[in-house]
Amino acid sequence: MVLASTIGFALGSSGLVFYTSSVFINALRQEFHWSVAGLQSGVLVTGLLALVTTPAVGGLVDRFGTRRIAIPSMAAFGLCFMAMSLQDGRFSTFLILWALLSISGAGTLSLVWSRTISGWFDAGRGTALGITLMGTGLTALFAPPLTVYLIHLGGWRFTYRALGAGAICISLPLLLLFLRDKTPTHVGPATRPGFDVGGALRHWRFWVIGFALFAITAVVAGLISNLFKLLTSEGYTPAHAAMVAGAVGLFVILGRASCGVLMDRLRPQVVGAAFFAGAPLACILLSTSSGSTLSLVAAALIGLGAAAEFDVIPFLLCRYFGIARLGSILGLVMIFWSVGAALGPITFGHVFDVYGNYRIALWAGAAASALAAASLLTLGRTSDAL
Repeated sequence: MVLASTIGFALGSSGLVFYTSSVFINALRQEFHWSVAGLQSGVLVTGLLALVTTPAVGGLVDRFGTRRIAIPSMAAFGLCFMAMSLQDGRFSTFLILWALLSISGAGTLSLVWSRTISGWFDAGRGTALGITLMGTGLTALFAPPLTVYLIHLGGWRFTYRALGAGAICISLPLLLLFLRDKTPTHVGPATRPGFDVGGALRHWRFWVIGFALFAITAVVAGLISNLFKLLTSEGYTPAHAAMVAGAVGLFVILGRASCGVLMDRLRPQVVGAAFFAGAPLACILLSTSSGSTLSLVAAALIGLGAAAEFDVIPFLLCRYFGIARLGSILGLVMIFWSVGAALGPITFGHVFDVYGNYRIALWAGAAASALAAASLLTLGRTSDAL
């Protein structure tokens, strides 16, 4: 079940879309002559639609379970990713295809896999979440260089079709065989029923967690989706830029595994703040330094920051608000993620279009992500919440 969830997360919307979109920018820009901000508007479409789809999916998961949601969503998402090859040069077509991609992939987002894992695990929940959510780290590690190679081999249309077909062929057999739902059979500190949706919305911790998720997501999504363009605009070769983007994935993998283990043993809000702190450091490095070594260090810090957002938030929600309505509560918190994921990439892209570089976006991102890290420290002990 953990294996199926890991691969489902890796090849779903959170993985395949975010870690390949920046690699397609140069090819699409060369063919259609669109701006960088315009090409990033597809991610904006995803974020806006997620304002509706993520709460809906959270409620559906609580009612029907993850299996009935994830399997059809994964199949539809793979087909829609292949359909991205049908772009005809009209910007309206580009946006429509992104909308279809976003809607179809709503059942492959982190909340689905987090809800499954939280139902199966109690004392080792952080470790299990860390292993499962390493999936997008695998995508970040392998997808950028693979996408560069496939574009060189057969063009961007061929690459969309190949990646979409691969997502279907690899993930669906595992999901059909192993994905199951389970409700906890005993009540412990991490599985007490806790809050209903209304109670969670009235609690200040919900809004603090939401702000932290919004800020870190906006910065990390902006960095990841623009990293390839950022590096190539500074004179790095596409091969080096792809390698650095892949290094993000390596540290997402390492970060998620270590973050999950640490949350099972230490105060999770402190662990989360420490990992979130990687993002502002990465922004400062990218805005003030040059050199291949420092770009790799920045990639490592981005990976650590990205690693924690999907590990820490479900874990904290489960500890502070209980598991009974976790899917619905997580779906509502994911609205903050959706807004951040929508605004971050297009804001970074707009700054580049206006100024010819990303420095202003990087300094603003450093401030926002530092606030996200600090806000987690205000939450208090999880044992005091329920």
